Amino acid sequence: MNKVSQQQVTLLRQRVPIGLSDGLRLLKQTDNDIDLAEQIFKEEMLKMVVNKTGIEPDIALMHLHQQRYHVDAALQAINEERFSLTERIYRRHGNKEFALERIVDTVRKAYHIDLNKHLELKDVHNVPREVCCLLVVMDWLCYTDYEGFDIGLTFELTTITTHVEEVLALPALAQVLERAADIRTSIFNDYDAEIAIENYITAANALAKDVSFQECESTFLSQRVLLIERLYDLVGNNISKFP
Repeated sequence: MNKVSQQQVTLLRQRVPIGLSDGLRLLKQTDNDIDLAEQIFKEEMLKMVVNKTGIEPDIALMHLHQQRYHVDAALQAINEERFSLTERIYRRHGNKEFALERIVDTVRKAYHIDLNKHLELKDVHNVPREVCCLLVVMDWLCYTDYEGFDIGLTFELTTITTHVEEVLALPALAQVLERAADIRTSIFNDYDAEIAIENYITAANALAKDVSFQECESTFLSQRVLLIERLYDLVGNNISKFP
């Protein structure tokens, strides 16, 4: 890099947020004309933003000017103006379960539901059914992942199976969960599990060895991905109902 180019590229970068290599490219292209290089850079940034967002050039230009031609900042400002927080999370994250977790946090904040506690039915009495489905099913999955499938079956299962069957259109999975719960109840009753801790431990061990229960759990685990897919589609198809 000769001294003239060093000085010119420094002056150009004081005007616009351009990288070193791009600055050198434009100065070479314009024969070290800083004004023309700045103009070309702004035109390139405008074209990039319009192509990425599809918005009108005058609106893109306004955001670029406000953000001093920092493209990432302009794109973020445009997205915040065009999309809800749920939409931005939905569009940004490739991991669907992670996106759903972030959307759940967003919904909880919007409805003033404590993020650090398990959901209670009274918390969701005033939310749209689709939003309620996401909250209760994701909360149940979190509880089940932490406590285990057998304990998860004791946590508001009727509510869960209703949403799984009616909202997510997975009646077979709902039936599997209900069957697993029936097996658990039968075994725990047989061993009088509520009388003493020793009885509870014996019942839990018997449940873990029960072939029919193992089949139910295996089915649930194999369809867990499908459950996440249906929840993800539920959000996408009802995006306007989410904050």
